[in-house]
Amino acid sequence: MIFVGAIPKLDKAVYLSPRFSKYDIPSLSIPLNYYSLFVRALYLDAHITSQSIELLLSFEQDLREYSDRLDLRVLESIIPPPLHRVIRRIRGYFFGRGGTRLPIITGLEHTSLVSLLFLLGLKEVRVESMVIDCRPLKGHYEIPFDLRLLRGVVGALETRFKVHLVV
Repeated sequence: MIFVGAIPKLDKAVYLSPRFSKYDIPSLSIPLNYYSLFVRALYLDAHITSQSIELLLSFEQDLREYSDRLDLRVLESIIPPPLHRVIRRIRGYFFGRGGTRLPIITGLEHTSLVSLLFLLGLKEVRVESMVIDCRPLKGHYEIPFDLRLLRGVVGALETRFKVHLVV
């Protein structure tokens, strides 16, 4: 469903928006099935180069030896310099357990979007809906997300949740 101009108030929902005064700390402990979306988000946020994409993707199997979910500490420890500094910086923003009010972090808009995937694969989730604020950020005139990545994340979320976009 699409909402125009305002964020709806829904029960049992997780919100991704830059417009709240208080936020929960987001998590990037996403299922590794979506690791390629995470890497693409880093590229779209201009934190890695196109040459780094293949390198980061090559570590997916190594990550699977530790867990079936992305662990930024493990990733930071196994990738070579200077990429480990990028992951350390990202880890400074995405160290929480998620919550119901998640921020769109300036400069990490796409990575913030991918953080919604943390709920997939969890057994006990009391969430029914996801609300993604796609309105332009302050000083911008277009939606803050790459449409291909947005479709990928929304498609993954729709396997388990109702997804609502705010435009």
